[in-house]
Amino acid sequence: MHDQIRDMGRQIVQRESYVDAGKRSRLWGQDEIMMVLKDRKGTRSIEGITLDFGKKQKLSTEKQDDRIYLRKFPGLKSTIVFLVQQYKNCFGRSAEEGTLLNTGSFRSMINLRLLQINHAQLEGHFMILPAAMKWLQWKGCPLKSLPSALFSKDLAVLDLSQSSIEQL
Repeated sequence: MHDQIRDMGRQIVQRESYVDAGKRSRLWGQDEIMMVLKDRKGTRSIEGITLDFGKKQKLSTEKQDDRIYLRKFPGLKSTIVFLVQQYKNCFGRSAEEGTLLNTGSFRSMINLRLLQINHAQLEGHFMILPAAMKWLQWKGCPLKSLPSALFSKDLAVLDLSQSSIEQL
């Protein structure tokens, strides 16, 4: 898809509700999604969520950019930004960027049809996930076996690549 068409579509979706991301039909920004899930502000309007914790390639370019910025503009702010990035690289993601999601956060999203939660951990009762879900992409799923409650009769696409699944 062309970037301009994607951006135009995203602007149209953002117009559905500028203030409350939980009232939009689609969510793709990690910060917005985590806020909606953490505060359980999801509504029946949400039809698609795309959340990927596995994007590692961006981290290396950010690391280079931080070093270049630190060399060009040595100061307190650039030093703090550089040190925070180094801390994240050494000790993993911070607590607010956690990859642990609770199924209870999806309870009110009854029209959710697309769920992409790549490289995330999902805890709770899988019966809570919407029955109308058609597409589930969970790359890097940490489970050894999938609960039968995860499969609904309407599920058309199930992508569990890069996962630890040993038994269905």
